[in-house]
Amino acid sequence: PTWGALFGALAERQKREEEELAAELAAGAQSVVEVHGAQLAIMRHRGTAELHRFAFDHCFHSQVPDADGDPAAAGGGGGNGSQQAVFDALGAALLESAWHGVNATLFAYGQTGAGKSHSMIGSEGRPGVTSRLGDHLFHCVRRSLAESGGRNAHHVEVSCLEIYNEQVRDLSWGAKNRGASLKVREAPGLGVFVDGLTYSVVASEEEMHQAVLDAIEARVVGSTAMNAVSSRSHLIFTVLFASKVADPVTGGQIERQSKVNLIDLAGSERQGRTRVEGQRLKEGAQINKSLSTLGRVIHTLAKAAGAGAGEEGHPLEHVPFRDSLLTWLLKDSLGGNCRTAMLACLSPAAASFEESLSTLRYANSAKRITTKPVVNEDPTARLINDLKAEIEALKKQLVATQEAASPVPSP
Repeated sequence: PTWGALFGALAERQKREEEELAAELAAGAQSVVEVHGAQLAIMRHRGTAELHRFAFDHCFHSQVPDADGDPAAAGGGGGNGSQQAVFDALGAALLESAWHGVNATLFAYGQTGAGKSHSMIGSEGRPGVTSRLGDHLFHCVRRSLAESGGRNAHHVEVSCLEIYNEQVRDLSWGAKNRGASLKVREAPGLGVFVDGLTYSVVASEEEMHQAVLDAIEARVVGSTAMNAVSSRSHLIFTVLFASKVADPVTGGQIERQSKVNLIDLAGSERQGRTRVEGQRLKEGAQINKSLSTLGRVIHTLAKAAGAGAGEEGHPLEHVPFRDSLLTWLLKDSLGGNCRTAMLACLSPAAASFEESLSTLRYANSAKRITTKPVVNEDPTARLINDLKAEIEALKKQLVATQEAASPVPSP
């Protein structure tokens, strides 16, 4: 993917949904999705002339489990859909960005029951992107400390929140008022932030895993006709990473900071299929409202990117970030200083054709968005390093000049 562009990937539904899908197909339900490499085609039903084609950076085909029980590439072609493959394609690239001081975001989108939580969080024995990122991050930390003889320094903090019925609730590990509603604010120099959100220091992947598990246990879930444990909120798990590493040129220190957002969106719903009522119906309405706003934000940003908006002579159309808490919190991820990826999850079953086509169009629009990622580096430390490098260069230049001017001794 182009640096600065929001890149997309597709994963067919996973985890327990695999067994449900297998039962559907065995009962005669049609699979209407075909995957060939990074290309995907979807049809209303087999043999129809109505065929929609899409191309993404990655496509993961996860209908058939492999020998280890993890989804693998199936008959339709496409990349291996295992949890490790998803992390290798998306999570590893974002971790690489964060390690070098660039903010990163990965968010999973799709209809309810499409495998978003499985991809982002995972299950016992099949960890998702969040846990794998923690494993790889602390592996990199230990390697950095070993290679530098302990001179490098790294600091990791995590937080977790959910947006439930348009309220932000703190699910962070060790939060004093866990579940309390918090305010979202925006300030110059700080950007958008959640006032009072708890951040906890974690010193190992085990502590990070525990922080994730604690947050998941506190998250609001409920049963619908399409998903027995449907997430009723949007979950945002954030990793703050700071490092001080030796500059190989000057010997000074480079100080960098970055933020990684791992977002498991609640699933889009159709009342007729979920058959919910009462509180579940209210939750579904709020979920759909925030996802609709996200769709409008993505459409506006994609349209602006295509028209060169923001450049001279092309005024930028108003982007409705503040129309929902979700889009407000995603403001920097979608239009600011961040490298962002979207994982769109869908079902290949014919009964989900409309929802799957909507997801594909959503992702197709999102991939046109461009962000503006920069390295978050301490400017004072960078200036000191640059001045040291300049002094060293001048010293070498002075020595070379003096040697050239010295008289050659007589034989």
